[in-house]
Amino acid sequence: MSDLFVVEVPRLGGPNTGDTFLAGSGAPLSTAAVFSAWRHHSPCSGYASRLVKGVNQLEGNYGLVKQLVAAQFKQCIQKLTRTFLTLSLADVALRVKLQLPKLAQQYLLNMIEDGEIHASINQKDGMVVFRDNPEQYNASDTLDLLHERMERVMEMEKRLVEMEEAIQRNPTYIHKLMGPIDEDIPPQPTASTSAM
Repeated sequence: MSDLFVVEVPRLGGPNTGDTFLAGSGAPLSTAAVFSAWRHHSPCSGYASRLVKGVNQLEGNYGLVKQLVAAQFKQCIQKLTRTFLTLSLADVALRVKLQLPKLAQQYLLNMIEDGEIHASINQKDGMVVFRDNPEQYNASDTLDLLHERMERVMEMEKRLVEMEEAIQRNPTYIHKLMGPIDEDIPPQPTASTSAM
């Protein structure tokens, strides 16, 4: 038997006017409903971490739920980099809704390594110093990279236009677009033929 968990799904009226659904015992909540509900919560509300605590398996998408939680924590950490210059690991954990400063440190290290944020961690004090992106974008390599990406975007746009034109010339598409033609519609019985 799967674990029971409670999911709050907000109504369109506002974030605090939600319905609560009980999932688990035979009728698990759909993944789409869970992600739709998560979308309405602030990224740093801790909603996803509360959700994943109770989820045993959700339509076989437990891995997807775990990715959602990790993305939520990363998004909250990135938000902190725009707000603070220096924070303790404990403050980061508290603001991001992580249980331990060690978890915050691990997220920070992974994000620094992946280039998602620019920061340094002072192990002695347990402090994190957030920095601006050191890239000045004034090297010739940067211009080459920008040029290459622009060419790729223009090539993709060209392919999209070609695909759209091919679809518009497709006889099946044209036939469906125009709807049924008089030749395709069977004759309707009239009053005189049905009375006979």
